[in-house]
Amino acid sequence: MLPETRTSLHYGINFVVAPAPVLEQQRFLRFQQELAIKKVEFQHSEQRKRQGFILIAAEPQPLEVKILEVGPQVGQLLVLSPNPRTQLNAFIEYAEIICETFKLVWREAVQILSRDVTIRHLYQSEGDHAFKYLWETRLGQIEKGLSSLGRPVLGGGLRLVMPPPEGEADGTQVEVKIESFLRDSKMLFIETQFVWPRPVPIDAGFKPRILLEQVERFAMNEVVNFVLRGKND
Repeated sequence: MLPETRTSLHYGINFVVAPAPVLEQQRFLRFQQELAIKKVEFQHSEQRKRQGFILIAAEPQPLEVKILEVGPQVGQLLVLSPNPRTQLNAFIEYAEIICETFKLVWREAVQILSRDVTIRHLYQSEGDHAFKYLWETRLGQIEKGLSSLGRPVLGGGLRLVMPPPEGEADGTQVEVKIESFLRDSKMLFIETQFVWPRPVPIDAGFKPRILLEQVERFAMNEVVNFVLRGKND
């Protein structure tokens, strides 16, 4: 894997809140107006009956915001950027504005039940096929080891699930996927997801910069070092 070839495919941060936000058109319009004042504007808006609201922007940065009801008296604020054109810090700035505006418009939401962040990166592998790199270079296996499957292997990878360390206050759960990218076999797809399942007051939990930077550091350090270990050992 070539770390310097990193491309970001996805940034996302999700909050599950209680009580659920009141899903009325007047609030949604105020939310959009407050964001526009802060120079965060969207080209498309959608109201899903009995479910919530969606905002989508293509320029200057791909951005989606979803405010949904996901259960009895339980709501969701989801902010994501598919195929971002900029580095993480630009997305963080948008997420901070959106979270603060959500708190301003929906004051009834006072607790965050859970939080999660997902970041996806793409890297160029050192050979013609990323799965071959994973299988042989990282895992030290031989090509013939797949022959018992009886058919060619187009791609594959690893899924690692890590519980929180004993005694960790936040109880953070981590999941990492390391796979060959099926649309381009030379590329390695890495998804890093952190979940904070413990409830916190909304003022303490709405801190997207801290959460996103924590996941990005882990993805670019621990995860990259793990992938490179087979090469360096």
